Amino acid sequence: MKIAFIGAGSFIFARKLAADLCTYADLPAVELALMDIDAARLAVTEQIIGRLLAQHPRPIRVTATTDRLTALDGASFVVAMYDPDGLDARRREVMTCIAHGVPTAIGDTLGPAGVMKGVRTATLTLAIARDMERVCPGALFMNYVNPMAINCWIVNAGSKIRSVGMCHGLEHTRTLLAGFLGVPDHELELDAAGINHMTWILGIRHRGADAYPALWKRLPEVRHIDPVRFAVMEATGYFVTESSFHTAEYLPYFRTHFKPLHVSGEHEPGYNSGMGYWGIECIHPTTPQGGTIEPSVPLGWDIHVYERIHAKTWDRVQEQLLRGDAVELKLSEEYGTRIIHSHLTGTARTLSLNVPNHGQVPNLPDGATVELPVLVDRDGLHPQAQPPLPEPCASLCRRNIEVQSEVVRAVLEQDPRAVFNAMLLDPLAGASIDLPQMRVLYNALLTIDAGILPSWLANARR
Repeated sequence: MKIAFIGAGSFIFARKLAADLCTYADLPAVELALMDIDAARLAVTEQIIGRLLAQHPRPIRVTATTDRLTALDGASFVVAMYDPDGLDARRREVMTCIAHGVPTAIGDTLGPAGVMKGVRTATLTLAIARDMERVCPGALFMNYVNPMAINCWIVNAGSKIRSVGMCHGLEHTRTLLAGFLGVPDHELELDAAGINHMTWILGIRHRGADAYPALWKRLPEVRHIDPVRFAVMEATGYFVTESSFHTAEYLPYFRTHFKPLHVSGEHEPGYNSGMGYWGIECIHPTTPQGGTIEPSVPLGWDIHVYERIHAKTWDRVQEQLLRGDAVELKLSEEYGTRIIHSHLTGTARTLSLNVPNHGQVPNLPDGATVELPVLVDRDGLHPQAQPPLPEPCASLCRRNIEVQSEVVRAVLEQDPRAVFNAMLLDPLAGASIDLPQMRVLYNALLTIDAGILPSWLANARR
């Protein structure tokens, strides 16, 4: 049985999933095919996994290649963990949006920066899916790449390959809510459905009892920790997955008061280690901007945080390899190996996964990528039917699905106009700039991305 990691130079995901595989003693013999176009990073991942297997022997044979078809050939599972054109491309997109008046913190899912990343990643994802049709047509495409919904949707709409998307947002939300409620996270049960990065927590139970009343009671004490999500809960009645930084970009309400400050590592060397419960080093804005709800969420936050995290992680891993440190074996929160284990052993489990909507969420569009409970067993994936989402939860999801739909259509039909349409429909862009400014931003993004865009868009009239 063969598992292909495409983008294995993303060694944070690759080593975590490889360690997860080693935690299962009942898996059959596995060939783990590592693939990346960056041979140097690929070699580091291969060394890490080799050391892991030396310390925790399992029937896993590791191969490494820079050739995609070689890695895909005969695979049963294809795990996507790539970032086309790297963090530099997303930095350019995010900072261009900021410069043109769209206050972007993350830019990997929505907003004009998310639209451009969506075009770039969906183009590559579709090419991989069509390679899979040639050399491993029965394989399951398992996606970790953002924009999650767009990448899953392009596979489902543009190929015959089965796909599933995996996000740790619900697990992180469970941990967060358990902290607010003062209970162990493994005791907390969540009922959740929606779309990736906007999955609604429809029910919270602790030891069988409804825990939402306790969360509402705690609200005055904890609102400041996650101000955007609690504002959304007060408005809709429901908590939502993803951080305040993410959520503020998917709605038109929270960033309209920000000025287009260039807050970045170069301009602001000070870091605030306590910001937003993350417990990691974060950029703090040069001066407070915005309204009372979100006064301290900076611009370009994700890019600069990840630059620092990636650089530190890379240095730490290199040092660990030189020292020959032991590699910890611990099952992570990621769903990927759980899905593989259920397929191969028949161990049934229900996970929150991203799949095409075929009526499971009746008030979201058919064919859109939805995130909901999916039973996984030896026979495959079985999405569980959900009741209609409460309004306005469904309406807010549909607004974002319209953006995703236009990006998918743009790639499938190679239509530059659909890329601009996606930006027109985007909540963050619409709240921040007017139509002439949006055209200027669109042209600026095409210019800065010209060398990495598919030809049908790179050559489009501006």
